[in-house]
Amino acid sequence: MLIKCKECGKEISSKAEKCPHCGVKRNTGCLGTLLLILAALVAFTAYLSSGSSKPSKSATSSVTHQQNPLSQAQKENLKNLINEYIKAGIFTKIDASSDTPHAFIGRSFQVITIDDKRTALNLVKVLYASELVTIYDGFSGKRLGYFDGYNLNMD
Repeated sequence: MLIKCKECGKEISSKAEKCPHCGVKRNTGCLGTLLLILAALVAFTAYLSSGSSKPSKSATSSVTHQQNPLSQAQKENLKNLINEYIKAGIFTKIDASSDTPHAFIGRSFQVITIDDKRTALNLVKVLYASELVTIYDGFSGKRLGYFDGYNLNMD
C-alpha cells in the first residue's frame, strides 16, 4: 500500500522505514499507541475521582457514560490529551462549535487499533458531553461517519 510522506508529500511504501525521496523517517505508531493508553488511564482516573461511588464494568463504558460533570481541571487534562493526539497525527483538529463535536482525523488514526480509536473518540465525546462525535477526514474535510460511544460507523 502506498502512503504519502508527511514531509515531502510524495508516495512511498507503507512498509518503508524512511522516505526514499527526502529521507525523513516514518513514525511507526508506537508513540500514538502509548499516548492513547495514557489517555485512557487519565480519563478513567478522572471519572473515578469525579465522585462516582461505583465504577462501570469497563474503562470504555466508564468514559462513555460519565454522569457527573467534569471539573475544570479534568477538562484541561482532556484538552491537553487531545492536543497530544493532534501532535501525534491522530487528529488534525477538533471542532466543537456545534452541538455534536467534529473530530478531523489524521493519517495516524488509520494505523491505530479499533480500541485505541474508540478511546481517542471517547475522550472527545466526554470532554464535550455529547452523545455522538462526527468524524471527518482531516485533509479533505469529507464526512466519514460518526462514533456513538462504542460503534465506529463509517459512511
